[in-house]
Amino acid sequence: MDFQTYPSSSVGQKAGKMRSLSYINDIIHGGCSSAVPIAIMAAACCLVVYQHITAENEFHFSTRFFLAMMVVSMAPLALLEKKLLSCSDPLGLLYKFSGKVVLMQTVQLALRVAAGVFLKDFEHGYLSTNSILLISALVLLPTIFGMRPTKKWIVENRDVLLLAALALSLAVMTSLVDDYKSQYVRTWTRRRMNAFMVNGVTTASDYLELVSFLPAVWMVSRNKELKEVDVNDARRRAAALIMFLLSFYFLEDIATGAWMLMGQGMPLVVLAHTAHFLLVVDFALYFSAHLYDPEKFDKIIGNISDWLADTCCV
Repeated sequence: MDFQTYPSSSVGQKAGKMRSLSYINDIIHGGCSSAVPIAIMAAACCLVVYQHITAENEFHFSTRFFLAMMVVSMAPLALLEKKLLSCSDPLGLLYKFSGKVVLMQTVQLALRVAAGVFLKDFEHGYLSTNSILLISALVLLPTIFGMRPTKKWIVENRDVLLLAALALSLAVMTSLVDDYKSQYVRTWTRRRMNAFMVNGVTTASDYLELVSFLPAVWMVSRNKELKEVDVNDARRRAAALIMFLLSFYFLEDIATGAWMLMGQGMPLVVLAHTAHFLLVVDFALYFSAHLYDPEKFDKIIGNISDWLADTCCV
């Protein structure tokens, strides 16, 4: 499949539409793509250190653990933003990892929706919003990312499936340990079983969140040879991924996170949720500004065209 460069008029129109986004990105980053992610990560680490120093009771220690988990979940996204556009084949990598990220979030949302329907006292976001996001992901996977349950699909996404299985297994083990420590009566009752399953699903959802961007980071770090990709399809996938991530994390960090916890004596948790969402917004802004900038796009296309020409000569 050959690349088609844009006519000069089309380039001008694209540049006019996306120029403001590029200006905003340049103002925020000041010419350094790592400035904002590093600042956000440093601020989140400071929250963990502060909570560790001032912790006095069990509640403070649990808050410290939550803040540390937030930092761990932010690290892959910050690393991905730093390395993605410095690699030799951002479009080819986008083709591969965008669907994997959405697939991982789909597994997490499926767990939440199932638990919200069948388990009593399960609270991890709203069932309505989780259901809407799950339906959106199930629609995007086959229509935009070309993912359909076939043997080839299983082979191509075995890393995501293995990571999800590992996260679920660790969640079950963690729940068993927690249940063993907290229960004095060793007989299984319906109430105890429900509490065990709620704890297991909540833990599994958190673990899936931690590893959701690992397949993307792994692909960017490996930085394999260039592949042929369609520019318009790459843009559609980028737009779908960015809109899904913004919607998911707005509901996760702002609507059901910072907003609900505001005024409940947990300012550090509110700040951690806000920092996480700001990192997602920065990733979306930075990625969009570079991917949709015609000059950068033409440069990427030119490099790939030269590589294809050298390959044909060989």
